[in-house]
Amino acid sequence: MLLLFLNITFTAVAQESSKVFFVKADNTWSKEIIPFPVDWLPKLTIIGFEELRFAPNWSNLKHEEFWSLIMVWQAEAKTKLALKTVHFNLNHYFTELMKPNHWATDFPKPILKLENLEDSKDSTDFKSTLIFFDGFYTGKVITVNILASQTFCKDLGISVVVFRLHLF
Repeated sequence: MLLLFLNITFTAVAQESSKVFFVKADNTWSKEIIPFPVDWLPKLTIIGFEELRFAPNWSNLKHEEFWSLIMVWQAEAKTKLALKTVHFNLNHYFTELMKPNHWATDFPKPILKLENLEDSKDSTDFKSTLIFFDGFYTGKVITVNILASQTFCKDLGISVVVFRLHLF
């Protein structure tokens, strides 16, 4: 069923990527699609795109949804992405994402710890803790939990990684 959904979705993405989203959410969740590669991520090793879905109060420091979002990476791949590849790209992503900020020009690099939960030939479930400088809202180092899953589709030559981020 999942592969059928992915097949339909990726066919539609190829036709009109600006209107297709992987994550179904109501209109209170904002959305964005970013094609990879992108200029601000010079060391990114994946090609494809990212879909972002932001919880309604993801930017509200006093709300339980602060820093709650879903990121989906659809990457061209001949095999499932190795966890070290996911680790490198996610770490690079947050390093570069926080550079343009008004709090600091020098701040610590992210600390990303990935733990493999379940692994098979075509899928992986993992969790992570990401400690990083929040250059958007707090100007402080924060910690988010990440639950993630990856599915590989050989027929389409793609790997889809879904990251669910929530502040500790």
